[in-house]
Amino acid sequence: KKDIPGLTDTTVPRRLGPKRASNIRKLYNLTKEDDVRQFVVKRPLPEKDGKKAKSKAPKIQRLITPVVLQRKRHRLATKKRRVESRKEAEAEYLKVLALRRRQERIRRRSRLSSMRDSRSSVGSEKEKDKAAVKAAKKVAKKEAKKEVKKVTEAAKKRDEKTAKKSDAKKTDAAKPKADAGKKAAAAGEKKEKKVVKKDGAAGAKKEAPKRKPEAAKGDASAATKKKKK
Repeated sequence: KKDIPGLTDTTVPRRLGPKRASNIRKLYNLTKEDDVRQFVVKRPLPEKDGKKAKSKAPKIQRLITPVVLQRKRHRLATKKRRVESRKEAEAEYLKVLALRRRQERIRRRSRLSSMRDSRSSVGSEKEKDKAAVKAAKKVAKKEAKKEVKKVTEAAKKRDEKTAKKSDAKKTDAAKPKADAGKKAAAAGEKKEKKVVKKDGAAGAKKEAPKRKPEAAKGDASAATKKKKK
């Protein structure tokens, strides 16, 4: 347990001390108001002939200096400017977005209204076409009815003409028969008259022999007169 000569029997101070400001404060139990730069472990340099003794100290890290504070202020100012610019850009973006959404809504409404108008126009055109088709059908039906009426009237006229012709033919055919009957009747009457005349002449002839002398006398006198002449 004895010290080893030349190794543990002597104390050699640290060559380098703490470099960070917080570690220096911790080592020397300093406060925030104390200057850390005075408590830095410095390393003495070998002296040169005719010159002052110099020492070398490390650069203290995280040391609060006016430049650090200025940089911090600059950093905070840039951060504030960025926040403000971000807010302004966000507000501008929201304005543009609202405007574009409004324009999109207007465009959609106009497109929907135009589509409705086109549909209504197409529907109206279809209705017009349907109405035109119905009107054409009605006109065609009326024309068909007129043609049917004309055909029926023509057929009736033809039937009437044919009936008249047939009646005329029948009457014409009946006239000869009537004429023939009349002629036959007239011939019968003539025959009857002839028969009656014949009967009358026969009766007269029968009665004539009683009057023959008178007739003969007249005839003789007439004949003698002619001869004399």
